[in-house]
Amino acid sequence: MSNLLKTFNIISLSFLLIGFFGCIKDSDKNPKNSSDQVFTGKYSNLCDNWKLITIENGFNKTEKALEFDNVKFAQPATYEIEKNGICVEKGTIAKDTAYSTDILLCATFIPDNAFQPIFINPSNRYFILRNDTLNVLSLLDTNYSYLFVRNTNWIQKSVTGFHMNTGSLIILEQNEIDYYDGSSHLIYLKDENSLIKHLSGALIDTYVDSTFIYPLVMYPMTSNSYARSGANIMSWPTLYPSNVVFIDYTDFERKTDNRNDTRILNVLENSNKYHEGLNCDIQSVQVTADNKVKLELTLTNNDSFDYYYMDPTKMGLKLFHYFTEGLILDDNQGNKYLQRIGSTPPESLKTWSMQWLNLIKKGDEIAISILYDQFDTIPAGQYQASFQFPGLTYQVTKDDIQQSAGRIWLGKLNTTKYITIE
Repeated sequence: MSNLLKTFNIISLSFLLIGFFGCIKDSDKNPKNSSDQVFTGKYSNLCDNWKLITIENGFNKTEKALEFDNVKFAQPATYEIEKNGICVEKGTIAKDTAYSTDILLCATFIPDNAFQPIFINPSNRYFILRNDTLNVLSLLDTNYSYLFVRNTNWIQKSVTGFHMNTGSLIILEQNEIDYYDGSSHLIYLKDENSLIKHLSGALIDTYVDSTFIYPLVMYPMTSNSYARSGANIMSWPTLYPSNVVFIDYTDFERKTDNRNDTRILNVLENSNKYHEGLNCDIQSVQVTADNKVKLELTLTNNDSFDYYYMDPTKMGLKLFHYFTEGLILDDNQGNKYLQRIGSTPPESLKTWSMQWLNLIKKGDEIAISILYDQFDTIPAGQYQASFQFPGLTYQVTKDDIQQSAGRIWLGKLNTTKYITIE
């Protein structure tokens, strides 16, 4: 089982939420119980001016969502939507008391007679308030959802250097980045509360200064839609510590992988915000006897950090292979040949130990040998050998990363080599 499939266990909470929301009809046009007491309890703090940060989801839609700038909520349960300083829609909010809770407000936008409900449509929505951010969302990822931040907390971000935009709004600027690990495509943030960590379903463009580099999508794992080919960020649930953003890549259409575009690396390196991380290479694959295969790897640290990495000898091969499928050989007929030793899971999804890890100092190379004594029988021929060297991910917290003798390397390394089996 692949590492990604195993991580699906950590989203059990999402299924609880889906179960809770399952009885809510996203297409209901009229609330069952209207009430003037809409903005109560936690949601009394909703009365404020909110800036639209991004319009999310809307997967597979052909029409573009209508954009606006701000929405204002006030007592008793009124709203105004503004664009370019002009009110383009206003009305009242009706609460559906049957489905609202202390943490979730279920309500409907009801525009005044002079307006149509076109800016937030369908108009029945679910509100999730988190201090200074507000999600006005649909449970269907094919409908648009909206993310706001309080106007008083919005700080215009810089277009200088590396940055990410959704539409015309900058959601991540270079100054927010501690560093980028080019080996694992992880952005380490200075502040775990960066706006990008609150997005889900947004279409993102990456830039260096005013030059567009590549697009990506913030993609929730629980979405009913499929990720598009190219770069993407698994927005929720996160598979990494709270201060880390992983830029993944899916090659459905053989698009160019621009995550390590030289323009990005150069501007980050000039600001001391780029690190090379680790590199893994397959040196050789040897069949030593029937169903026995020896894999030789080289792990290299070209970075300025000393790193802790997952050591198969310290962990034991079965525990190590819980985090990776191991060696895979592909022939030119589409056949795959795999190791069959199986894997042993840790005690829990969050279990990890420094005893699993070994230290590789900056500038060093380490030879790693893995002997498989239960491998498929491999006919003589040409093969592409592939191996994914694993690292820790969601098991580690922000405070765990820096250890006394070095940093824990996070992520995964994919390596391939064409070999001949005689």
